[in-house]
Amino acid sequence: VSPVRWMPLFSVTLDAYRNMVKDKIVAMPTKNQFKWSMLNLGKVEITCIYVTADTSIRASKKLGFVVGGTYTYQRALDMTSPSGSTYGHQIPYTPRVSGSGRFAVETPWIDVAYSLLWSGKRYSLFQNYAENRLPGYNDHSISASRTFKFKDKSLLISAEVLNFLNENYAIVKWFPMPGRSVRGTVSVRF
Repeated sequence: VSPVRWMPLFSVTLDAYRNMVKDKIVAMPTKNQFKWSMLNLGKVEITCIYVTADTSIRASKKLGFVVGGTYTYQRALDMTSPSGSTYGHQIPYTPRVSGSGRFAVETPWIDVAYSLLWSGKRYSLFQNYAENRLPGYNDHSISASRTFKFKDKSLLISAEVLNFLNENYAIVKWFPMPGRSVRGTVSVRF
């Protein structure tokens, strides 16, 4: 927490760990979205570094900014059998690098925000061959919201444009994510 009045929040965290997992269960999709196979890996070694940074800045009483982001490096390797064809390979659907970012402008009239989710390449099968590689992706979204206060009640109205660049990507092979979409929300608190 920052003691500076114009920067009421400043936070940076760093987590690092190494896990040796026995009997790791990995879910794998089949050609049917509703049927997944569960596979047991005898030994998986996971090394991870996770970094976050968040800050808020008050430019004036009526204008503020919020900025933040995350970065993850994760190496999750199948170490079950040294003679196996997947020994030392990254386990499926686990990107080596991924992260997120966000930026918001806060005013008394409207709050506007931008967010980014991104993932590096990952593999759809246990063998880390080029034909099993899924490309990385980015998902950009923007939103605008306004809160109206009435005595002890509040009304929030918001609108979002998700994946506004309309990027085609699949987190899971054969199951594409939706393109650009718009969502509106109205909520009342009392």
